Amino acid sequence: MGAERPRQKAGRSEEALALFDQAIAANLDLPNPYLGKALVLNATKRPELAEEALELLFAMGKVQDARSHEVYENGRNLYVRVQAQLAERQQSEAFKCVQNEKAELIALSGYPVEMTEGDLTGTVGATIQMAWKHRRDHHVIVTRRSYDPILLCHFEAHELTHLRMETEARKIGRNRFFTTRPEHREEAMGTVASDLRRFSRNGYSEESLTPLFENLISGLCSFVYNCPLDMLIERRLREDFPALRPSQFLSLRTMVNDALKVNQNREILKVTPRKIFLAVLALNGAYCLSLDELYGGATAFAEPYRKMDNFAMARELHQHWKNRADSLAPGDEYDLVDELAERLGIRGWFDWIPDLG
Repeated sequence: MGAERPRQKAGRSEEALALFDQAIAANLDLPNPYLGKALVLNATKRPELAEEALELLFAMGKVQDARSHEVYENGRNLYVRVQAQLAERQQSEAFKCVQNEKAELIALSGYPVEMTEGDLTGTVGATIQMAWKHRRDHHVIVTRRSYDPILLCHFEAHELTHLRMETEARKIGRNRFFTTRPEHREEAMGTVASDLRRFSRNGYSEESLTPLFENLISGLCSFVYNCPLDMLIERRLREDFPALRPSQFLSLRTMVNDALKVNQNREILKVTPRKIFLAVLALNGAYCLSLDELYGGATAFAEPYRKMDNFAMARELHQHWKNRADSLAPGDEYDLVDELAERLGIRGWFDWIPDLG
C-alpha cells in the first residue's frame, strides 16, 4: 500500500505535465502553462527541467492582461529558488571550473594567483591586485570575508576574467592603467562646487563635506571604469562557464539588490552632489539593463530605475555598450570606458597610464 502512493503521486505529476504540455502546444503565448509545468518539475526535484520551463516562459510567453504580471512575478521568484537548488548541486563542478581557469591564467599571465579573504567595504564582493600594477611576483584576489562559498566561486571567476582581459591586452601592447591625479580631483571638485556651497548653507561644514565629496568622486571614477568591463565579464562568464551560471545569478542578484538599497537611501542622497548621483543612477540602470537582457526576462533588475531620475541616460549608455560589445578587440574596453564617461560629463575626472611592460 505504501509503495503505491509514491507511484500514484508520480503518475499524477506526469499527467499534470502532459496537460501543461498540451496547453503550451495549443497556445505558445500563454504564460500560465509554462509556470504550472515549472512548479510541478520543481516539486518533483527536477530543477534543471524547471529552469528550462521558466526560461521558455520568459522567452515565449506574452502578457495577456493584468493577471499575467503576477504570473511573471511568481515565475521570477521560482527561478530564484531553482537557481539556489542548482547552485548547491553544481558547487563542486563550479569549484573545479574556477580552479581550471586559475591554472590557465597562471600560465597565460606568467604569474601565480593567490586567493585571500579581506574586509571589503560597501557592495564590493572581490577585487584583484595585478602583479604588474603592484610590482609583485604574483597576483592577489581578495574576496569578502566569510562569504557564502556557493557564491564565492562567481566572485573568483569574475576577477580571473579581469585578469584574462588585461593579460590579453598586455600581450599586444594595448593595456592601460586607470588613474586619477590631483588635477583631475580639482576639476571634479570644481564641477560640484555649487553643491558644496549649497550643502554648507544647510548646516554642513565645508571641512566635513570636502573629504566626503572626494570619496564620492573617487567612487564614481571607479564605477565608470568597472561598469562597462563588468558587463562584458558577466556576459562572457554566462556564455563560457555553464557550471557557474546558478552561482553567478544568485551573486549578481545579491549585488544588484544591495546597490539598489544604497541608491534609494535618502540620507545618502542628502549629501551627494546631483551630478554624481545622476551618473551613479545611470550606470546602475545600464548595468541592470544588461543583466535583464542577459537573463532573457528572468530578471527585472532595471525596473526600479525606470522610476528614478536619468533612466534615459541609462538606456543610452546600455545601447552604446551593446553596439560596441561584440566588436571589441583586446584593449578596446578602455575606449568604451572613455565613451561612457564622455556621455556622463566626467571624462576629465581621470586619465590613463600606458602599460610599458
